[in-house]
Amino acid sequence: MLHHLLVVASQVGILFALMAVGALSRKFKIMDEPSVKGMVNILVLIVTPCLIMDVFQRPFEVALLGQLALAAAIVVALHAVLIAAAHWIVPGKSLRRTSVLKLSMVLSNAGFMGIPLEQAVFGAEGVFFGVVYVAVFNLVIWSWGYRTMRGHQHAADGRGGTNWRVMLVNPGTVGLALG
Repeated sequence: MLHHLLVVASQVGILFALMAVGALSRKFKIMDEPSVKGMVNILVLIVTPCLIMDVFQRPFEVALLGQLALAAAIVVALHAVLIAAAHWIVPGKSLRRTSVLKLSMVLSNAGFMGIPLEQAVFGAEGVFFGVVYVAVFNLVIWSWGYRTMRGHQHAADGRGGTNWRVMLVNPGTVGLALG
């Protein structure tokens, strides 16, 4: 038990150190706005799909496929419940405000930063199932999340908020398809 606590504390400490480096780089103007945008693009458009592909590169096991499907179904159901709750709880007065509130209710800060912690605590199999969450999260953020945010931008000019190309071909779906 103490070993696991120390492993988690160590990994969380590393994550905070990485965040501190980023914050200090920004504060002392080592990283300017275009640099930050470029790094975010690298992480979202390259690292996330590669991470998803890497974790799914393992020998095929029928039993693991069933567990994978169950995990994905649970995560999809969780997001569906959260989306329904967000639509029910958030009043629809200001489309821009409601879009942001709904997204903040449904979408966690889930991504590749938690993967090292999962690796340390649960090993390769834990990361495999953790990446299932990240993959579904990416599908939700690039479909429902994208549509929700685009909806308020296009409401004023009467154009719909759906761009199917972006919703279907994005870092999450590319990583999932290639993995």
